Amino acid sequence: MSNLRTTENKGIFSGNMLKIFALVCMTIDHIGLYLMENSYPMRAIGRLAFPIFAYMIAEGCKYTHNRTRYFYTIFIMGLAFQTVCILADDNYHMNIFITFSLSILLIYSLDYGRNNSETVQWQFPILAVLFVLFVSEIMPMFLGDINYGIDYGFFGIVLPLMVYLFDKKELKLIMFTVGLILLCLTRDAIQWWSMFAVIPIVFYNGKRGKLKIKYFFYGYYPLHIVAIQLIKHFKIKFMEVHNGTILLCCWKNQWWLWFSKKNRYWG
Repeated sequence: MSNLRTTENKGIFSGNMLKIFALVCMTIDHIGLYLMENSYPMRAIGRLAFPIFAYMIAEGCKYTHNRTRYFYTIFIMGLAFQTVCILADDNYHMNIFITFSLSILLIYSLDYGRNNSETVQWQFPILAVLFVLFVSEIMPMFLGDINYGIDYGFFGIVLPLMVYLFDKKELKLIMFTVGLILLCLTRDAIQWWSMFAVIPIVFYNGKRGKLKIKYFFYGYYPLHIVAIQLIKHFKIKFMEVHNGTILLCCWKNQWWLWFSKKNRYWG
C-alpha cells in the first residue's frame, strides 16, 4: 500500500498543498456568502473546495493507520460543531464533517462486506447505501420546517467512495469526474464550477506532505466560520458619560448594555 502511494504518479502537489488550496477556496466562498451579499465570483471559486476535500477523504480512508480514530475524529468534530450551530442559530443543516462521516461509513461498510461471506458482502454495503439515501434525501422531505439537510446531499456523500474504489490514478480521475458530474446535475448551476477541481487533482503526487498538520485542517473549518459570523453579527460601542463608561454590544440586532462606574458593572 505504501509503495502504491509513492509510485502512483509524479505530480507536483502533495495532499497538504491541495488541502490548503481547498481551505483558501472555502474561505473565499464563505466570505462571499456571509459578508459580500452572496458574491457570485467568490461562491464560484468556493465550488472547488468540496471536491478536493472529498478526494482527500478517499485517500485518508485508504492510507490511515487507525481507521476507527479517523472516522470518530471527523464525526465528533461534525457533531460538536453542529451542536453549536443548533444552539446558537437553530441551524439543522448538517455541516461538511457530517457529510464526510457518512462517506467514511459507506467506505468502511464496503470493505467490511468484501472481507466477509458472500451474503454479508452484498447485504452490508446495500444497507449502508440505503441508510445514507434515507438521511440525505428522504429525511429532508419530512423535516423541511427545521431546514434539515446534509451538505451536498447523496452524491456528495458518495463522491469519496467512487474515488476509493480504484487504485490506479487514471481510474480514480475518471470516477472522480463522473461523480462530480452527478453532483453538479443535482445541485444549482453554480456547482458546475467544481469541475475545475479536476485540474489540481491531476497534479496530485499521491503523498501527504512533509508536515503533520491534520488537526489544523480539522480545526480551521469551525474556527473560520465562527470568525466570519463574529465579523458579520457582532458590534461593539463605547460611550463615555460623566460618571462612567457605557459598553454597548450587539449580536444579530439585539443590543446589550453594560455600565461601568469605579470598577463596578451592571448588565
